Amino acid sequence: MRRRGLELIDSDLSEFGPSDAEKFFKDLLEAAIAGVNHRVDTHLSANIHEPDGGIDAEAKLPADISHLEHTGLLPTGRTGFEIKSTRLTESECRTAVLDDNGNLKPYLAEIIEEDGNYVLVTFGHLQPQGRTKRIEAIQAVFEEKGFVDINVDVYSFSELLSAVNHFPSLIHTYGPSGGVGKGIEKWADRREIWFPQDYVESEAREEIKIHLRNAIHKRGEEFNEHNEAVVCRVQGISGLGKTRLVYETVSDERIANLVIYVKADQFIRSELAARLENDDSWQAIVVLDDCSGEQHREIYNRYRSYDRLAFITISDDFREVPADLRKTVRRMKTDELKQILNGEFPDLPGHTTDRFARISDGFPEMALLLASNSVERQIDDSILEVTDSIIFERLLVGSEPNAPNVTDAKRIITPFAFFNRVHWHQNNPRDIAQQEWLIEVFELDEDYSRSEIQRVVKYEKDRGVLQGDETLSLRLIPLAAFLMKESIQHNQAHLQRLLVEMPASLQSGFVERIPYSNTVPEVQKWSKRLLREIDWFTPTGLSGQYGWVFRGLVEITPNEALIALQEFLGSRDQEDLERIEDRRVILESLRRIAVWENCFFQAAELLRRLALAENDYQYSNNSTGIFVELFTSQLGPHSPTEVPPSDRLPILLELFDSESKNAHRLCLECAEHVLSFGGSRGGGIPHRQGAKRAPDFWEPDTSDDVAEYLITIWKKVEEHIDDFDQEHFDKAVDILVTNGRRMAKWEIISPVVRETYTHFLERNDVDTREILTAVGRIVEDFDDDCPWRDEWVTFEKEVTYRSFHTRLHRFVGVQGFVARQEDRAELADQQIGVLAEEAVDNPELLRGELEWLHKDSSENLISFGEELGKRDPEGRLIPIFLDGLREVNEDAKLACFGAYLGEIVDECCNSPRDVFSKLRNDEQLISFFPFLVRRADPTVRAVKMIFRAVRQDEIPIGTLQQVGTIARNGDLDEDVFLEIGQYLLNEDSGQAAGVLVNLAYDYYRQDDPPSLHEDMIVDALTHNELVKADSPINIDGHWYEWEQLTKKVITQNTDCGFQIANAILSFKSKKGGLAGIRENTDTVLRPLFKERPAEAWDLVSDRFEDYSNRIRLQRWFAGTGYVNNTPGIFLVPPDVLWEWTDIDPANRAPILAECVPRQKHDRWWEITRGMLVRYGEHEEVFHTLSAVPTGSRMGGDSLETMKQELQELLRDEESPLVRRWLNSEIKEYDQLFNS
Repeated sequence: MRRRGLELIDSDLSEFGPSDAEKFFKDLLEAAIAGVNHRVDTHLSANIHEPDGGIDAEAKLPADISHLEHTGLLPTGRTGFEIKSTRLTESECRTAVLDDNGNLKPYLAEIIEEDGNYVLVTFGHLQPQGRTKRIEAIQAVFEEKGFVDINVDVYSFSELLSAVNHFPSLIHTYGPSGGVGKGIEKWADRREIWFPQDYVESEAREEIKIHLRNAIHKRGEEFNEHNEAVVCRVQGISGLGKTRLVYETVSDERIANLVIYVKADQFIRSELAARLENDDSWQAIVVLDDCSGEQHREIYNRYRSYDRLAFITISDDFREVPADLRKTVRRMKTDELKQILNGEFPDLPGHTTDRFARISDGFPEMALLLASNSVERQIDDSILEVTDSIIFERLLVGSEPNAPNVTDAKRIITPFAFFNRVHWHQNNPRDIAQQEWLIEVFELDEDYSRSEIQRVVKYEKDRGVLQGDETLSLRLIPLAAFLMKESIQHNQAHLQRLLVEMPASLQSGFVERIPYSNTVPEVQKWSKRLLREIDWFTPTGLSGQYGWVFRGLVEITPNEALIALQEFLGSRDQEDLERIEDRRVILESLRRIAVWENCFFQAAELLRRLALAENDYQYSNNSTGIFVELFTSQLGPHSPTEVPPSDRLPILLELFDSESKNAHRLCLECAEHVLSFGGSRGGGIPHRQGAKRAPDFWEPDTSDDVAEYLITIWKKVEEHIDDFDQEHFDKAVDILVTNGRRMAKWEIISPVVRETYTHFLERNDVDTREILTAVGRIVEDFDDDCPWRDEWVTFEKEVTYRSFHTRLHRFVGVQGFVARQEDRAELADQQIGVLAEEAVDNPELLRGELEWLHKDSSENLISFGEELGKRDPEGRLIPIFLDGLREVNEDAKLACFGAYLGEIVDECCNSPRDVFSKLRNDEQLISFFPFLVRRADPTVRAVKMIFRAVRQDEIPIGTLQQVGTIARNGDLDEDVFLEIGQYLLNEDSGQAAGVLVNLAYDYYRQDDPPSLHEDMIVDALTHNELVKADSPINIDGHWYEWEQLTKKVITQNTDCGFQIANAILSFKSKKGGLAGIRENTDTVLRPLFKERPAEAWDLVSDRFEDYSNRIRLQRWFAGTGYVNNTPGIFLVPPDVLWEWTDIDPANRAPILAECVPRQKHDRWWEITRGMLVRYGEHEEVFHTLSAVPTGSRMGGDSLETMKQELQELLRDEESPLVRRWLNSEIKEYDQLFNS
């Protein structure tokens, strides 16, 4: 048979073996099914089976859509297909349906029992007569087995070729090579499809795929009446994986065999294009890559009427084109790029993967290229070297007819490569002057007009190469490095002019960007010359003229920068060094220099001297912090240098051996940092230095190498502990106690920690409880299967039961995590009783413990106090406790003593009330009176005693808050509460009002509270000194109680709410008083607007004249910045708003516009449109109203959805003014996406 154009002929099928035949028919069957599936919203399926049941494939075609199947391959109903790779004789056809026992094969029998169809597929020629005989032979077998009128067919080359030639995708897959298209399998051979092996299924990409599949299958309301070809558009800048995304969309087996991939330029005038248009039997899903806007329009117009076809065009042309679906592929997230790189290059170090992902700015193609170069070429110089400039040219210039020339684009965009950001505002004189300077320095004015420059900048901005609005940034670092290298190699004079003439606004951006050219020889020579020739320093630091560029040069030529720093710092004494105030650039420079092994020791010495001359104790990244960082035990990319820790150690040991207190301070800072596994304290990642390779970080041979380093530092701290003054002694103890948990995780270090803690327990100057707590935490931290856990369990028992002192500290004094463990709590309960018994028998045991027994508070301390009281009804321990009170501060918790008194208050013959009298009459002890009386006797009697002492000026008025617990428990009589409340109001002070607010909050929290005394409560809530902005009261202790009490009183009587609202709105919304807390605005106003909105609006609208009040109220009405961000404006009936505004629209409409919420709120359009229709002609109203959320963390998908909502509103809107506003907001969203 002779081939006529695009078709398969019998010779294409004649050489198939069994597996080839089965695969071909599977593809054909799925193509036929896909031809139905993509034309209606349905899902047919095919099952391909192993040949063990008489059926190799099965399909089911419902009768109601059988008219859509044009190939003749699929009979109506359920059909079983058996595939044979050769032509069968009549006899062989009969035996093909039988098993070895002469029965119908089981799967085949199942199908024909349900009146299904049977098709025998043979790969050979059959004349019509021979085909008929074979059908009759099979039917005869079925009749012999009792199955009459079964629909049987036999497919030979003729039937198979007739069917397959409906599908150009299969013609290209199984036909001879050549032609313009590729079927799905040959398309999959392209590198962009198989590399990387796995793409990250980000939400954004998955959403696009779902929308594309829905369009192809004509799912959704928009396709209900769609009887035409579906034409989709996928656009995006080059390098984002658009083609891979489309492949993943259409490689779904349900449609894959309809797909043909072709470049648009090759397709338009090809035979394939003509046949798709003219051959009504052809069905295909055509993917057109690199399809310009003009080509897309031609496709849309040419093929629109053919519902047997679907098109997906791919392009970097962003112009508007007609399409049933238009999707933009955007940059990927950094974490998504890291996942891709980790999957494709699992052996690439994590820090390198992270670096490539970050500098690729969301472009997967760029990240993969950098990683491939790193792995395949083992680059020792620049990690950014990209020899193929085509990738950058495709990024810079798309296929639009108005696209600039590549050379022009590179020239004009080059200035942006040298700076992190460039201000490019056309209406700002400063920005215009900066632009003119850049144009002159880079000699753009010699070849381009200002309008040409602006046109190219706008093109690259619209394209996404330049990002931002008024401040533009070229964030794709490899492209920036490429452009810088080309520019510098062409004209090195740029660099010198940049240094000498650069505006201050560009300097920091230049310093951050120029290191990415640090492997370019010309840049290295320039940097060395500058570091040798310029006088960089003044007596107090870097010079103002050129100092700004020094940090950038450090990353280009660190050796020369180190020499410059040595010349400046090396000869100065400590006093001289302390005068160096602006150290930040110097410190960060030394930090980056110390990364490299050949520079480390000289840089470390300079940092040591600066740290000993510390003059900034406010920030952790001071001289001390940067020096300390050098000794961390962190490995690999977290290490501060290539030098192993053991080689760094002598610098640190020298500080320990010094007699200087300053050196002790520094060595202890280092020890704490090392033993706590502290990381970086400086800015950025010091080993990421432009285009340079990553340092050769130290990696230990075994974990013991790190352990030995840690042991050395641990022992040094303990060894020198008696050489330190008290401050540094306490610091050293804290370091060893706090970090014992970390060190005990190492088997080799564990014995060292236990030995240290044993020594500490023998000392009187170390708090026993700290050691016992540390040991308990270590035991609890261990997994049960840890081999050396038992050693710590035994050690814990030994140190706990050494004496009454250690037992008391362990079972009473230890707090927090260790004390709360269930099994430990049970043991503590037992031991607390034993300890109490011993203390009552021998009270002198308590004298040495009274300071912490009085000072601290814990459940165990309270239990111990109660147990003491139970065993001491005569109160013999009272004098000892009182003696101890004289040794503690007023802020002592007295938990143990209070619990003891509470236990004996009604039992002791020498009543604790005598104790209370002693406390009141003792100036040194009276401050403890309120707590102890309340704790010992939590009844109204205690309240009266405290109140009496307050009225007699024996104790401060604020101590009345001590009775809050009694009030909350319902033990405070109402008349006593009212007496106290009236007294506090009569005091007429903010402090007294605050005490009353807190006390009333507690009083009305009891289980069955009485009605609120509204007048008294409102007077307290609205007291001037409590509410006003310059309140002398610390409101932190009252704001919650104020809020809750306000809710209660408004719930009881809404009139009270209007009184409170009037009070808080009488003061400006500033920090300092309760009126300045924005949540209080919501607390008061929301219930008023719910109950009486018109009256509430009258109240607040009168306050719009005061600016601070207006801003506060507008934010509340708009729902901006409130926890309950349901906008308050929705609580106001629209007629109330319009009536108020219509009195003075020119002045009031702009005020009301600020109260309107943005699009993220439900019901926003109702009020926004109302404002536009009524007052939109006022320019201030038109521009104030906005849909775009500000300061939100919404993702691109959410913003895209909101933009689409505006587009839907625009379609339905008739008002020209409202349409103009909607168009302006849609443009705002587009600008947001581009930035």
